Amino acid sequence: MPKKCRRNGKTKKDRVAVENEVKLTDFADANLKASAGRLRKNTQWSAEKEMLALSQKSWFDRDLSEFDAVEPVDSDNEELESCKYNKGRVRCHRDSRESSERFTGGKVWPHDLWFLLSKYILPEDIARFATICRESHAVTTTAVFWIRFYKRYYDQEAALPYSLQPDKLDRRYGLRARITRSLFHFYKPFVERMKVLCAPFETAPHFLQGRRCILMWYQRKNSGSKQWTFFFKFRRSDVLIGTENDLMSSNNTDANPEDGCCVISITCSNFISLPIVMGQTLTQICVNVSQNMKQHRLKLVFHSLYKYGRQTADTGITVILDPVISVKVLHWWYPQYPALKNSMFG
Repeated sequence: MPKKCRRNGKTKKDRVAVENEVKLTDFADANLKASAGRLRKNTQWSAEKEMLALSQKSWFDRDLSEFDAVEPVDSDNEELESCKYNKGRVRCHRDSRESSERFTGGKVWPHDLWFLLSKYILPEDIARFATICRESHAVTTTAVFWIRFYKRYYDQEAALPYSLQPDKLDRRYGLRARITRSLFHFYKPFVERMKVLCAPFETAPHFLQGRRCILMWYQRKNSGSKQWTFFFKFRRSDVLIGTENDLMSSNNTDANPEDGCCVISITCSNFISLPIVMGQTLTQICVNVSQNMKQHRLKLVFHSLYKYGRQTADTGITVILDPVISVKVLHWWYPQYPALKNSMFG
């Protein structure tokens, strides 16, 4: 006789048959809580035996009910879902080049069509027009494209520097940067914008942290005035100027040695002796109220560039300007941007 099991009074064969049955809790979408975190070994073995039996069965002996209709899975959607599932641990990086190669729709319009459309865009829409396609971007790199904007909005009453005069358009070197700066002199929407941005203390200078000081100088505001203006010129470290051959090429319209540069103009009520900080990196800038509670006080902390070690206040150079009358942040396209005589804008 079969040996009785102590539990529930069932035989060993009956208990094995019951355990081999697949329960509702074994499914992934079951609402009931499973007794264990994974399938039991006997349940897994029974499922494997069933799959092995189906695989050994001939295709001609199978019934139509055994073939389940499986919807096609899009590889892009599957990849997107996996990225959403693991967004806390794994970042999903899609290559834009591969996606552009897969795309076969659309039409490629000739270069002349984009050249005709460029006649009807405004200066503030140049960036949008250049990002439409490769052909539209190629149009924005031509000298005719930028000269057209200059002639369309040129104003004789505007006080232009010597390098931005109409007779200097024959010089192709740095033409795009020079015409961009000219538009902020006589294009009315840009002129109105500059009236607000160039006001004292209008632009917060804290974004200059992390940039390197490449030049500093000072000058008296007026001949008989006691006020002095101090200038610090900064450049971003991620801007690539290009090789010497690219910059010195006479036909390089995209050349701009001032790209990524920014000048902070600080006007003080008297002269202040400052240390030399050229070549140093600005690590801290603080603007607060002066001791007389009428003007401002500016604090700049500079550090050297080195790979190892921590940057602390003790190891840096601190520049304090007090009292400060005005602080202006000037980008290279601003009309008030100070241009040296030997520079492209001088």
